[in-house]
Amino acid sequence: MTQLPKDHFVVPYFLNSGFVDQLFYLAGAPVEVIDVREVHAVAGTDAGAVTLMLRKCTGTQAPASGTALLASTLNMKATANTPQSGALTTTLNDRKLAPGDRLAVDFTGTLTALASVALSVVLRPIAAAVRNYASEAAPALYSAVEKAFGGSFTIAQARTAISTALGAVDPLWSAPQPTNWTDYIDACNRILDCIEVNTHNNDRMRFWRTARGYLNALIDRIALEEASYRGDFGIVMAAAQVTDLNVLEGAMGQCLADNRVLKFQ
Repeated sequence: MTQLPKDHFVVPYFLNSGFVDQLFYLAGAPVEVIDVREVHAVAGTDAGAVTLMLRKCTGTQAPASGTALLASTLNMKATANTPQSGALTTTLNDRKLAPGDRLAVDFTGTLTALASVALSVVLRPIAAAVRNYASEAAPALYSAVEKAFGGSFTIAQARTAISTALGAVDPLWSAPQPTNWTDYIDACNRILDCIEVNTHNNDRMRFWRTARGYLNALIDRIALEEASYRGDFGIVMAAAQVTDLNVLEGAMGQCLADNRVLKFQ
């Protein structure tokens, strides 16, 4: 990483000596760990392993009991004054911190010789990341649905284009979390279901204007609340209503007015 995007920030840890397992960051908003670097001025010299693990602590967890955020520990016996990068865990949800979660350093081994350890952790706000993902995907998403409206895409082609567009910008799209993005993807598919059986172009384009406004509002809602997404606070539609263009448009318009989520049975 050569340059940080404007919404990213660095959390530093530094200690000269007297190393112990300890907390060094308390999350005040949902964030994701995206990069970890470490350097030490004097390497450990003990015959056994001397290591450092970055951990996420939740609830009442002590620093050494948190979830490991690296695929493997950082070697504190590595060459002095030579920065090393930590390989992040591939479990995305482990890298996410909710308000109240903490970052901690967990040392192992005999640390007597080790000195001047500097660790930097790059974080990005989850809400900002979600908005970025959505803004990147939106043009392709809208294009796919509009092509389905216009007839240059079949419904099946539109669904494939939507999945491709979303998956290209955020790995979460390919395996949506059950409490957030599923509502968005479900809404996309219900819009396509509806236009598939309604052929009057004027009605469909009017409906699309409302639907697009609803999708934008839902993106904003998820981005603001992702750590505690209120998908349960919504209007429920029966399956038989889904293909009724006027009913679906009315429900989406009501959700826009009330800042609610449309749920489909």
